[in-house]
Amino acid sequence: MINGLSILIPAFETDIRQLVNDLSQQAQDFGCPFEIIVREDGQHSYLEKNAEILTIPYVKHIKAKHVGRAKGRNELAKMAQHHWLLFLDADSEITSKNYLKNWIPFFKTNQLTSGGRIYAPEMPKEIAFQLHWKWGTARELVDENKRNTMPENCFLSNNFVVEKQVIQRIPFNENLVGYGYEDTLFAFDLKKNGILIHHTQNPVMHLGLDDTHALLQKIEEAMQNLLKIKKMYASNNQTLPLKSKLISLLIWLRFSTVRQILIAAHENVKSQLLKPNPSLFWFDLYRLTTLSKLIQKDLKQTIF
Repeated sequence: MINGLSILIPAFETDIRQLVNDLSQQAQDFGCPFEIIVREDGQHSYLEKNAEILTIPYVKHIKAKHVGRAKGRNELAKMAQHHWLLFLDADSEITSKNYLKNWIPFFKTNQLTSGGRIYAPEMPKEIAFQLHWKWGTARELVDENKRNTMPENCFLSNNFVVEKQVIQRIPFNENLVGYGYEDTLFAFDLKKNGILIHHTQNPVMHLGLDDTHALLQKIEEAMQNLLKIKKMYASNNQTLPLKSKLISLLIWLRFSTVRQILIAAHENVKSQLLKPNPSLFWFDLYRLTTLSKLIQKDLKQTIF
């Protein structure tokens, strides 16, 4: 049995009471010292309700200033008292009574293990949440065998275990403040430093669907982070490790004609995504048009 587990939950605008209660009940039967630390990233409407978790043994509720996804996770790791860390997103639901016990074979030195996520089986009736559900179920519900063929590219930071000393030595890159690619960059930094990324099937259900407007805002943040990563690697004369069709298309966006066509199509593409049961073709095209707009604003800097 492991010598101690810190369960770390970065939270923002999410009711985490049920999640913490479920984890606490399982942890009490886990057979080792444990703690649950919830770090609230900034001010939001659930702070007062979430403070109720302080009545649960071995739970800490930290109200902190907004610092972003990467830095928030690094701060949680510093707070942890135990050798092993389990990171969970606040908008998760525990769907297995053996969720914590399922992790036991994967507490391995110099290895990060990702448990994955699942979504509700039926698409939401509310039009505003259909795009996120379709994207998540089509792109993130990947069999662990396939995920292990591309372990760094497939890593999601919503549900994973790792040693504290690994994150102390190789933290999330705090240059990425907004949404997107901070988990992928972290995985490649681990690989570069000899840490194995392994995927298993021990998922939590992702409850926090964004409405389409919020999701598209996150996509803009993700494209900004993608360009930031591109610059970071270019400045060090390194090849960008991320593998995706979007990365492959970056070279074509150097050409003004291609870029202008995509920029002109941006609002029409966006309108397609606001319709019922939107196509992921339009979603992929939206990411490309957003990237084109950001490059256009940044022409004075070398990003290729």
